[in-house]
Amino acid sequence: MMDLRIISYLVSIAVSLIIAIYFILGYNKLRSTTFLTGFTAFLLISAGLILNLYNLSFVGYFFEAAGFLVSSLIHARTVRRYLAIGIIPVAVGETLAFFFSLYAGVETLLFYSKSGKKINIITGTGFMLISVSIFMQLIFYVVPANLQLIVQLAGYSMLISALVR
Repeated sequence: MMDLRIISYLVSIAVSLIIAIYFILGYNKLRSTTFLTGFTAFLLISAGLILNLYNLSFVGYFFEAAGFLVSSLIHARTVRRYLAIGIIPVAVGETLAFFFSLYAGVETLLFYSKSGKKINIITGTGFMLISVSIFMQLIFYVVPANLQLIVQLAGYSMLISALVR
């Protein structure tokens, strides 16, 4: 039987790649920079997840962090009308992944107030659940590992559900 960690990463990788494909198809059809940015974000997240699956977490979390940062910037210009991401903490990749996934969730939820589309609530909630799972990983000695993986799966499931709505 496969380890829950492997299953969680495989599902997360599959969801991230499906979302990346969705974005690149949208970009090819509409030539929208938002779709191109989304494609880049989820390609970076997928790369990070693949590296983490192979226990290359030091590098993997930096790719995830970069992906979540790019994802958060999709709506930042619309919401803020300027490009300000705040102070980026100088820390390990896991902390950056947490910070940027949280930022992506907040920006997406803030974008809901502009767009009024329920899909933004679903996507923002997915990013927030991913943030919670990364935070749980940071304090792994307090939280059971299986609970963290279940929250991670829930987060990526929210992201994929936004595509099939």
